[in-house]
Amino acid sequence: MNRDRVTFYESDIISLQTASTSKGNQPKWYHKDSDLYIKAQFYSQNKYWRDDLVEIIASVIGSQLNLSDKNVSVLDQYPCTIELAGQSMYGVYSKNFCKKEERYLSFQRIMDLNELDYPFTASIGAKWDFVIDNIKQICQLDYSDYLIVMSIIDFLVGNEDRHLNNFGLLTDENSYKLVPLFDFGLGLFEHDRRYEGLPLRECIKKMECKPFHHNPSKVIDYIKCRYPLENYLPSKISFRDCIFPSAKATSYLLNRCRYLGIEAEGVDY
Repeated sequence: MNRDRVTFYESDIISLQTASTSKGNQPKWYHKDSDLYIKAQFYSQNKYWRDDLVEIIASVIGSQLNLSDKNVSVLDQYPCTIELAGQSMYGVYSKNFCKKEERYLSFQRIMDLNELDYPFTASIGAKWDFVIDNIKQICQLDYSDYLIVMSIIDFLVGNEDRHLNNFGLLTDENSYKLVPLFDFGLGLFEHDRRYEGLPLRECIKKMECKPFHHNPSKVIDYIKCRYPLENYLPSKISFRDCIFPSAKATSYLLNRCRYLGIEAEGVDY
């Protein structure tokens, strides 16, 4: 998979989002000629974070999981530079996964349309079943593989941004289908200064993951008890072409790979 960095220029892309959000600022654009979506570095707490590197790492993981017999895919993300008003920013780009007649429907939107409330205070199993059962009942789709793969990658990169708008389905108003998994960037401690200067063990304690439990290890343990997790995992994942945003990020990923019994090839402390 060729992940050479490309450059996009302001004159060639259409701005989709430039305003700040409650979390920070992350401009996005659309490149009409190539049907690509582009996302710049996350800016928060007076710092540009390297979440672009986290997105690439998540994409590399997704490309090596055992998914050939499963109706699940992970969005391929590629590195880029955005030249904007004299400023150069890192980012990632990906192909548009919606056909002309399709639109993305988040799980939050599905709940809103059906007047459902997410059971935030319930157990992992109750939350998991809430998602599975409602997708099955409303959309006639089995969402189990999707949630398992999502949880594996979120665990490996420590994604803390898996809110209810960051997973869902595609719809053309007549039917539903699974959407490629996306939005892994706010992981590996690349989004919040509260992790700066702390040892890895303390950082892990401070993680606030979503949507099933703030501790992603507990979600993995739950999946292990319910599903054959090993069917989704390769014996090793190669990270030889990956750049890690920090030594702490590298240590975290190695730790998580060991937890799953995966060899992390091409990664050293």
